[in-house]
Amino acid sequence: MVVGLISIKVPEVWGNGHQVAELILSSELTKNFVLLVLVMKLLATAASFGSGTVGGIFTPTLMMGASMGWLYSQYFDMQGGTEIAYAAVGMGALLSATTLAPFMAIVMVFELTLDTNLIFPLGIACL
Repeated sequence: MVVGLISIKVPEVWGNGHQVAELILSSELTKNFVLLVLVMKLLATAASFGSGTVGGIFTPTLMMGASMGWLYSQYFDMQGGTEIAYAAVGMGALLSATTLAPFMAIVMVFELTLDTNLIFPLGIACL
């Protein structure tokens, strides 16, 4: 019921978050939209997982990590064009913290991006 109520206003919280993570990594978005989706997905995932329903936290974690990294790049980075790198590192960092498997997170995000320039920042963020 909580997820249904949230999704009336923010339909992006439906599903596992894969589409929103792809949108974050490939589009120009507004800070308010990404922040809203992040907060609502966090609430929806907590309500769903906490109620014992079937579902996981793996891909929602990737989406929330990408959102956090993207927002960090928007609020604190003065150089333009690094949003995707920050989003990828955010995905790895939150995945690592959630699963307690930093090396798996590094490999997975590297596999998703195939960007060798992210190995060192991913290593620092995930460990």
